[in-house]
Amino acid sequence: MAREIGRGETINLRASRKQKAIINRAAEVLGRSRSEFMLDKPHASNPKLRRLLQPRAPWEE
Repeated sequence: MAREIGRGETINLRASRKQKAIINRAAEVLGRSRSEFMLDKPHASNPKLRRLLQPRAPWEE
């Protein structure tokens, strides 16, 4: 099965200026575009991130 590579649909989200600046800086440090950075999966060996993501969202309870 062929997989389409390239740009697809646009997804918008709300963020504060500070949040956007942090995301932009992180992407820049890694040498990636903002989109590439946002879509990249986190490293599984990050215990702080794992703890952050463990609690269930209020709407999932």
